[in-house]
Formats: sequence, structure tokens, C-alpha cells
Amino acid sequence: MKLRGSRMALAVGVAAAFTFAFPAAAATIGYWRFEGNADDCSGNGRHATPIGTPAYNAAVPTDPVPRTGTPNASSAELSPGGNYFAAPGLDLSGGSLTVECWIMFHAIGYNYQTFVSQRLPDAAITPAFHLHRRYDSDCFAFSVRGSPVGDPVLVESAVCAAVNTWYHLAGVYDHQERKQRIYVDGQLRGEADNPIGVVASTEAFLLGAGQWKDTDGDFWDGCLDEVRITRAALRPSEMLLSAPPSLGLVPAGFDKIVLPRSPHSLAVVLPEPAAEDVVVSFACSQQNVVRVEPNPATIVRAAGQAQVSVSGLRPGSAEVVVSADGYQPASIRYEVALEGDINGDGCVNVADLLSVRNSMGKTSGPALVADVAPAPNGDGIVNVSDLLFVRNHLGTGPLCR
Repeated sequence: MKLRGSRMALAVGVAAAFTFAFPAAAATIGYWRFEGNADDCSGNGRHATPIGTPAYNAAVPTDPVPRTGTPNASSAELSPGGNYFAAPGLDLSGGSLTVECWIMFHAIGYNYQTFVSQRLPDAAITPAFHLHRRYDSDCFAFSVRGSPVGDPVLVESAVCAAVNTWYHLAGVYDHQERKQRIYVDGQLRGEADNPIGVVASTEAFLLGAGQWKDTDGDFWDGCLDEVRITRAALRPSEMLLSAPPSLGLVPAGFDKIVLPRSPHSLAVVLPEPAAEDVVVSFACSQQNVVRVEPNPATIVRAAGQAQVSVSGLRPGSAEVVVSADGYQPASIRYEVALEGDINGDGCVNVADLLSVRNSMGKTSGPALVADVAPAPNGDGIVNVSDLLFVRNHLGTGPLCR
């Protein structure tokens, strides 16, 4: 039967609130936001040390940060005299890598200008990696060394720097595909084969500087903000310039359930391939009644979706909300009816049987007529078939005792 009137409708709110952590937290090596300090916001403790006299500036590329929704009140103010930051490094060899930041030039110099890099010891000429502006073209580039000697792999964009303009830059090395890429404002601007990857180095990450012959250099004049190093090959939708994508659900948005159809299947779908497995969790509006199993569930990146079982639904309204770090939550609302439950008490019992018997021969329309039970079989006339329908369902329902 269908829900009738308000007697079977339950006004239920979602019994949980969600707070988003920074996306891809498990793979984030360091995240420096420069909110009046150079602390590492990833939770990994790689707090940066100022070298020279870098300052902070109220100029920011965006507020809040699109990906995380966190307020953004300041950026790092750098100058060409050797004012930058150094943070504890980590060996990034043998895996994928994404280096991203927001930058704005006050002035463009005549030498290389490096935004993010990692020192390389043993008198190497250039860093293990560096995201920078080339002096010979004024264009943005991403360079990765496979060893301390020889030439690095370079990808260069056709986008050239201009003053007083914010750019989001991202250098990506995809270890699985052996590809190296550079993105400018979320657009792929260069790609090259890189069969070796990133050379091993545990030296410091330099924020606002590079390296030349074992000496820090390539300083620049401008603002640096939202620097993040991730041990994964991120896609543009996973970077700090994009709003979090939404999780998908199948069925989506709304489902009408007729009990005792339970449990039933719900699929959680990623909007696009992810850099790593995604753990999703569920909250239900009818606590201790709606059950989702397994909870939490893991979406294996290769599959792109996970199947869960929803059970324990009671007549009325219910909502299941699914959430995951780095994604906007999604929800599905259920309107639940129990076959043969005329009075809406959650159990098909003698009271429902008597209600149908007392309405025999009467017409039941979409608008509930006083003292007339709806026809459970949906034909609009209360008759013997409806009586048999209710009798055959006696004792069913989540509230039967």
C-alpha cells in the first residue's frame, strides 16, 4: 500500500553533522597554508622554518579554499633577497608525486624563479624536483631528477607569468603511467615520459626557493600560498583550486520502499577515478533502526564503487547520508510503506483486518475518506481481495510483537 495522510509520515532529521578534513590526508606529505605562520597543516609535523625575513600578506588567491572550504586570510610574502622557508624533507622516490601551490609575482626577474623544490645533496646542480618559472621563456615548468647526475626530465607550459596575477600551479609525476605533467589553473599544459621517477633525497623542502650547485637560490618577488606536496598523482578535481566532487548513489536521491522488501542494495560511486582507495561512512536518520553494512565501506580505486546493504527500515521517512574525506556528502531519502498496514502502526495485525472488513464495498480514492480504509490492492474498491491481502500479511512489520 501507499503512505496515506500524515499518520505514516515521520518527520526525521539527519542525526549527524559532518566536518571535512583536508582531502587525501593519508597521502599528504606536507601542507603549508601561511596563515600568519609556516606550520604544516597536514598533521605530519613538517613545520617550515623561515630563512631570511619572509613576511605575510593579506593578499590571497581565494577565500575560502575551494577544495577544503577553510578560510584563507594570508599568504607568504617573499622577496628576491633570499627570503623563503625550509621544511623537513622526505624520500619521495619510488612513487607518485604532486606538488601544488598558488603564486603571484610582484615583479619578474631575469633568472630562474622557483616556487617549491627539494634539495638534493652531493653537489647536484638542480633540486630533486622543482616547480618554477624559466628565465629563457618566462613560462612555468616542472623539473624532476631521476639521479643526481645527468639531465632532469622537464615539462614546460606555454603559459607565461604576468605580474599581479594569481596562478595555481601543479607538477605531477604519475609513477604508474610513468608520466610527468604540469597544470596551470587546473588545465594540463605539458606532459612528458619519465621512466625513472624522482631521485631519492631526504633533504629539506624549499618553499619559495630552489637550488643551484648545492646552494639555495632562484629567489623571487611575490606571494606564495597553499603549498601542498602529496604522494599521489592528483587530478585537477582533487587539487586545491577545485570544489570537492560529490559522491554518487544508485539509486539516487529518493527511493520508495514497500516492506517487507528488506534489505536492499545501495551503490556508492566515485565521480571519477581516484588516486587511492576511498573510505566512505554512513549516518542514518533513524538511529538503531536503519542499518548499513558494511559501515564504513571501502571503495577500491580500481572498481570505482562499493555495494552496501540497507536494512531495518521502518514505515515513514528515513535518510541515509554518505560522506568521505575530500568529497561532498550525498544522501538518499526513503519513503517506506508496509503492505497491509492500514493504520500505520508498523505492524499488520487484527486492527488492520477489522478496518478493511468494516469498509467492505466502499470506494477508497487517493484522498482518504473518513472511516474508509484504502484498498490495499490499489483498485480503489474495498473488497474480499483486500481482506485476503491483509490476512496473508498478518504479523509482518518491524513493530510487530
